[in-house]
Amino acid sequence: MSDVRRQVTELFCTAAELRGHTAQVSADGEVTVSGPTGTTVYYLENLVRKIAAAPQQDWAALVADHLGTALSHYEVADTEPLEAMEFAEVRALVRTRLYPDRTHDQVACVCRPLAPGLTQRVVLDGVHTISPVTYQLLASWDIDERDLFALGEQNTRTDGPLEVERADFPEDAPPWFLLKGNDYTSAHALWLGDYPDVIGRAGALFTVPAELSIYAAPIDDIDVLEAGQILASLAAHHFANDPWPTSPHLYWWDGGHIELAIHVQPAGESLELQPTDEFLTLLNQLAV
Repeated sequence: MSDVRRQVTELFCTAAELRGHTAQVSADGEVTVSGPTGTTVYYLENLVRKIAAAPQQDWAALVADHLGTALSHYEVADTEPLEAMEFAEVRALVRTRLYPDRTHDQVACVCRPLAPGLTQRVVLDGVHTISPVTYQLLASWDIDERDLFALGEQNTRTDGPLEVERADFPEDAPPWFLLKGNDYTSAHALWLGDYPDVIGRAGALFTVPAELSIYAAPIDDIDVLEAGQILASLAAHHFANDPWPTSPHLYWWDGGHIELAIHVQPAGESLELQPTDEFLTLLNQLAV
């Protein structure tokens, strides 16, 4: 991935300079671009991960398109700043999604902790971009934080359900499922009850390794531990390689409540799985 990151950084700088901007690498995977719209720091990790999965002959075009979209977004933001818009104008754009509890941006966005490693944010859905809602912006709107979260959840849920696919491997494994959808897939972890196939008598074990996918297994008995091994491997891989990584850990959904179930940590060529005390208690109850 380091070689891909280097090449993408070079392509990004070239694309910026071809548009009449100056570009300077300010850190690994980080480029500062200056031009008519001001100076912006671009974090390239999600782009690098997206590019890594594409044919190399398409890399330059994908990078140029990514930069062009970002520059257009900032130009619109300069001429039509969100702060100048009435809440009624953006109400239908409010969405929510999940993020890691630690991110590189320092934006004071509207967010709340969901479980260890997971944070829920409120965002605005643009044509090609997703913008965080900041507390400064919220202060200018006629709505409080709690109702804004409720609106974001309502709008996201109204966009439609996720696709659910039952996995057919490994052979004889306990049931587990892939749930996939749009750019707000992660938020549906809040509503796993909408997908009865993935819910067992004690809820579901799930992971959101990156934005575009959720992996889940029903919790009916201690066989869920075997499914958990599969989910942990998938989570570690996709968290390390997919765009918009969220969390490598496994979580327990039960009746709408979410908590950490298994902490997943790389250990050389393998993974170290550490169940929480609460999840161990559940497993002991299921084993009776």
